[in-house]
Amino acid sequence: MPLSCLVQASSQPIIDGWTTASLGVGGPGGGCAGGGTAPCPPGQPGAGRPTDGPGLRWVPDQTCQGWVPDNHPGRRGGAGSTPAPPAAGTQVSRLGAPLVNEVVIGLKDKDLFNGAHPTQDGALAVYVTNPTLPELLEILFGGAGVQAPNNFPRLDLVVAFLTGIPGLNQPPNVVPSEMLRLNTSIPPTQAGAQSRLGALGGDNAGFPNGRCPGDDVVDIELRVAMGVLCHAFPGTFGCGPADAPSGLLPFTDGAFLDASFFNGQFPYLRTPLRGSPSMAAAP
Repeated sequence: MPLSCLVQASSQPIIDGWTTASLGVGGPGGGCAGGGTAPCPPGQPGAGRPTDGPGLRWVPDQTCQGWVPDNHPGRRGGAGSTPAPPAAGTQVSRLGAPLVNEVVIGLKDKDLFNGAHPTQDGALAVYVTNPTLPELLEILFGGAGVQAPNNFPRLDLVVAFLTGIPGLNQPPNVVPSEMLRLNTSIPPTQAGAQSRLGALGGDNAGFPNGRCPGDDVVDIELRVAMGVLCHAFPGTFGCGPADAPSGLLPFTDGAFLDASFFNGQFPYLRTPLRGSPSMAAAP
């Protein structure tokens, strides 16, 4: 996409972006009587509906095979049934910087995050300033001398996930919010010269300044979580090497990735490998 479509000539060059997904679901009428789930298939329940009485109203059961009182836990949409689908247009997913939704936001608030907009991220900032991921890494790899950073609040993670890094991809007057940020004034690096570790590897055209296909974002973010920015910018974010003793360790998920794994032309992604060698040949 031409930069002129994204950045006006008179504006600053850093742009922010995120994606959302919304569902438009539900049948005519909004569901079965007494329930909030999808309607029963046409012609069901097949059995005749009993006659309502004073304070008694019959509705389809969870299987749509019969009728139960509307206060019965086995009613369509009752206890133990599938929750009612979201209303048409409801935002159900949101992604910006990789892995924030997956491993930074706590499980109990993922639905809240997935339905929110970046302007609302202040309510969930504690997951960035006081993260659990470094503690889990210390538990998993503590035998190798791994120690999670102890500088709280983690202002180094605030710039990594919420504001962008000063001098790289932080826009002026930034409001902390979770988005993927790109400094369009930094020219792209040719594939053969890219670092799989992006900016951590000296390639300022790589993640977290945008995201190239060959950026190994898992390895990068594991190292950021363990405090590598406290070593790269000592004192800048209220932390230094002593606050992140494991910040320079080569944390990795073991799944090596670089630009050679992708095609040189859009859409870049290659045909996926088969999930199992024992799968039957495709027709």
